[in-house]
Amino acid sequence: MKYENKTKKQLIGELKSMQYRLSELEKSMIEHEKLVEHLQMSEEKYRTLIESTLDIIFTVDRKGMFTYVNPRFEEITGCSAAELMGCPFTCVIAPEQIELTISRFRNGIKGNAVPPYEADLINKNGERIPVEFLVTTLYDSDRRPAGRYGVGRDVTKRKQAEYLYRLIAEKSFGGVYVVQDGVFRFINSNAAAYAGYSSHELMGINPDSIVHPEDRRSVKINARKMLNGNRTAPHEFRIITKDGPIRWIMEMVTPIYYEGQPAILGNSVDITENKQMEVSLRESEQRLKTVIEGSSIPTFVIDANHMVLYWNKALGEISGVKAWEIIGTKDHWRAFYNEKRPCLADLLVDGRIGEISEWYAGKYRETRLINESYEATDFFPALGKSGRWIRFTATVLRDFNGDAIGAEETLEDITERKLAEEALRESEGRFRTIFESALDSIFIKDRDLRYTLVNPGMERLFGMPASQLIGMNDEQLFGNESAAHIREADTRVLGGETVEEETVKPVHGEEKIFHVAKVPMRNDEGDIYGLCGVARDITKTKQLEAQLQQAQKMEAIGTLAGGIAHDFNNLLMGIQGRTSLMLMNTGKFHPHYEHLNQQEELIKSGANLTRQLLSFAKGGNYEINPTDLNEVIRKSVEMFGRTKKEIRIHKKLQTDVWTVEVDQGMIEQVLLNLYVNAWQAMPDGGDLCIETMNVILDDGYVRPYTVKAGSYVKIVIADTGDGMDEKTKQRIFEPFFTTKEMGRGTGLGLASAYGIIKNHGGFITVWSEKGDGATFTIYLPASSKEKRKEDILPDEQIAHGCETILLVDDEPMILDIGAEILETLGYKVLPVKSGKEGLEVFALHNNEIDLVILDMVMPEMSGGDVFEKIMEIKPDTKTLLSSGYSLDGQAKTIMERGCGGFIQKPFRIESFAAKIREVLDQ
Repeated sequence: MKYENKTKKQLIGELKSMQYRLSELEKSMIEHEKLVEHLQMSEEKYRTLIESTLDIIFTVDRKGMFTYVNPRFEEITGCSAAELMGCPFTCVIAPEQIELTISRFRNGIKGNAVPPYEADLINKNGERIPVEFLVTTLYDSDRRPAGRYGVGRDVTKRKQAEYLYRLIAEKSFGGVYVVQDGVFRFINSNAAAYAGYSSHELMGINPDSIVHPEDRRSVKINARKMLNGNRTAPHEFRIITKDGPIRWIMEMVTPIYYEGQPAILGNSVDITENKQMEVSLRESEQRLKTVIEGSSIPTFVIDANHMVLYWNKALGEISGVKAWEIIGTKDHWRAFYNEKRPCLADLLVDGRIGEISEWYAGKYRETRLINESYEATDFFPALGKSGRWIRFTATVLRDFNGDAIGAEETLEDITERKLAEEALRESEGRFRTIFESALDSIFIKDRDLRYTLVNPGMERLFGMPASQLIGMNDEQLFGNESAAHIREADTRVLGGETVEEETVKPVHGEEKIFHVAKVPMRNDEGDIYGLCGVARDITKTKQLEAQLQQAQKMEAIGTLAGGIAHDFNNLLMGIQGRTSLMLMNTGKFHPHYEHLNQQEELIKSGANLTRQLLSFAKGGNYEINPTDLNEVIRKSVEMFGRTKKEIRIHKKLQTDVWTVEVDQGMIEQVLLNLYVNAWQAMPDGGDLCIETMNVILDDGYVRPYTVKAGSYVKIVIADTGDGMDEKTKQRIFEPFFTTKEMGRGTGLGLASAYGIIKNHGGFITVWSEKGDGATFTIYLPASSKEKRKEDILPDEQIAHGCETILLVDDEPMILDIGAEILETLGYKVLPVKSGKEGLEVFALHNNEIDLVILDMVMPEMSGGDVFEKIMEIKPDTKTLLSSGYSLDGQAKTIMERGCGGFIQKPFRIESFAAKIREVLDQ
């Protein structure tokens, strides 16, 4: 409608309408300006937040090129925004993580959800910064992916914390492990040991593989409940160990993030022994067919007002306070303390958690295995006779609404464990004492074979303090040549071997023999980080062993020589007897008389030869008397000096020399043998020195010679002759060994000297070097008896008799000649050829027999056995022992028990007749 056709009223109406629209438009413009202003403020605020946040923020386009980075990103990488714009985001990612990061980027661009992940940023200095990323997709106005928006957080401190937590887990007394993607990603040594494995063996293994098949389902159900927060108590189940046996495990699990990914943290305890105890208890209950009140674990329960509701039998037994005394009271404290004070259950039921440290300072710890439960350990002097160490656990009891309605407290007697811990500490102290006080050298080396720990024995050996030895190697201690063998052995030890060996090393310029044992030292992971060794200086021991071996060899040779001498004496006895009988019936003018006399002299020489053998082998202690060795030496030196005037003799005799109990004649024989040996070593003359002194020898010194420690008289006989080499010294005391030319000795002189001294309870040693003379040293045990002069024996003469004599000898030759000699002397003879036959004859004729002559060495029944039986039959029987051995050993024992006399084969008829009369006339 045209304006001219409109009425005034219509025009006014349109004008008002137009004014209204203008007004609305004006309002809209104002609102728009306010909105723009608000958006500008909001954008500024968010920009400020982005610019000032500690997190890194960035955006990239579809090609992965940076389109924005915030200042924190610049700060961490050390790159400015200008440097980064248009660069691919992989330019700051660790090289080995680029492929995985690109894969996640592509998944995000495709619209797939990408969970948070970790990657290392590399800054301009090449340093790695671990960052946890959360990246989302950016869309354009058409809802098409246009790029990626990312937020990252520096997790360096978290990584450090994770390392700390890992360390704590490794050192935990319980089992700790992490399961991720259905396999073990971490497991400490305790948890692995429960199943008999090492941590390394279980890494990457599905935990179900070690769970008992019957328990796998329950383990999963209870783990799911714990992870959902529907179960607070630990779950128990069985595992199958590497070697087959089954063990029980108590487990708690909780959800965690491990290395940026969801995982499950497990805490476990091996409760096999407890389970076994429970089984044993149930079996016991079934056998006894009785119901035992309550748990075997001492337990009491209080309500919210601290009133005792339950006090089981076990607690009554350990505390001595019975249930009827406590239930319904608030006096449970008196079972543990001498004065009123809160128990752990009291603090929990009142929510006074903060006071636990006040009452149990340094003793309580919150357990993560049981929610709202606390453990504490304390000593209770009122329990038992001398107090007990108790570990107790208290748990809050709640109703369905979660309100505390009481608390339960259980006790565990750990006194034995505490005592064991104390014993362990004492043991460690003892081992430290052993380490410090050991005479052996104990040392530890690292893998570079440098000493890291040495004991005082090592310091004494090398004459250096530990501070100087530590850090040294064997090349520095022994030199390159000697250290080469040590390094070879140590290398084997570092390879896992145990090495034990004897080795010779120079110490302070002296060759020493060491017995060394070395073992590898391993850390908790089983890796060898060094070795421990013990070195014992056995130089003196080896010397003593050599001396002992020589003594044992001489003992064996002596036994052989004694047997030969015995048999030879029996042979000589037959010849002597026949010769004596022939002489009795042959006049002085008979053409054979002189031949028979010469034959007796030859027999005497043979007897002297066997006597020397017996002196070496069995002794020859015919007449033992307290003797002054100085007098014996003066007498023997005077006799020797008269014939060997080319020898200069020097005496140095201690004036108050101790008495010794010896056969003076035998000692004179020893001395003369040594004098002659010295003279033969000095054909052009020289010096012979004789010295006596009193000495006291300890166990260590006399051990190789098998004599007793104590007081001895020492005789030293030294010459300036040719000396001996080592090989000769080793055989110098062997019978028939001689270095002299034919005709100048039998080789029995020094052998008999060795035997005589040994059988007097002493020993003889020799020192010599080629061209430097020889020194013989004799040690004879001292006596407290007074010295006396040698008795003068009467001359032998042929004595006759008419008594009846039982002659017992297993040698037919000796038996025949003995019987004939006795009959010639006028005696009635009953000859028998064995000990058994001799007893039979004696049993029949003991009232007629006046004397029994017994051979010592016979088969089946020895002379000693026959003597025993004769004494049982008739204790006053007179007996005479006859043997090819000398008066020593068993013969001496029989003489001490009452035998009338002893005569050594071979003997002349005059000596035999006199000895028989001596015994018969007693």
